[in-house]
Amino acid sequence: MTVLLLMVLGIFLFCYFVATRVWIKVDEQKNVSSSNDNSKGRRDFLYLSSISIGSIGTAAFIWPFLKSMNPAEDTLALGSTEVDLSKISVGQSKTVKWRGKPVFIRRRTV
Repeated sequence: MTVLLLMVLGIFLFCYFVATRVWIKVDEQKNVSSSNDNSKGRRDFLYLSSISIGSIGTAAFIWPFLKSMNPAEDTLALGSTEVDLSKISVGQSKTVKWRGKPVFIRRRTV
């Protein structure tokens, strides 16, 4: 859940900074000062709110796809095995099974 929140925050900040940079460039190009400050504040609020809602919607849409790429819990549980290496002396080898396949362990040095 925290990953989702961080992702949403990152998308929001990215969109905010990109949009702010675009607004500054547009205002500099037009070189028009708005006589009505209330309309400019309202426009900024509408832009920021639409960017926020869009970024949250995008994150909510992408999240299931990203989660489906992770391995399942049972696969992660079967992905590890423990072997006691203290019983193996130098030059000796041991064969253990991992997921039904042999894994060869050889102690070569001290």
